[in-house]
Amino acid sequence: MLKIILDSIKSSVISSVNTEIKILEYLKNDPTATIKELAIFLNLTTRAIEKQIAKLKKDNKLIRVGSARKGYWDVRYED
Repeated sequence: MLKIILDSIKSSVISSVNTEIKILEYLKNDPTATIKELAIFLNLTTRAIEKQIAKLKKDNKLIRVGSARKGYWDVRYED
């Protein structure tokens, strides 16, 4: 039972990290991309993208420059 729980947690963490990497790579290629565009690309909800972006901003891997409407994303994370 414990192994099943640990495997589930591990899978969730790996999935989250993979999503972060995909978001950062997408925004490197298109710094003006919207949350909606990311959600469509990754087949996730906009809320899930917002949570991932909040974490990336907290970890200083992603910074929003300018306004929400005319700004762009500055990716501060290297491969």
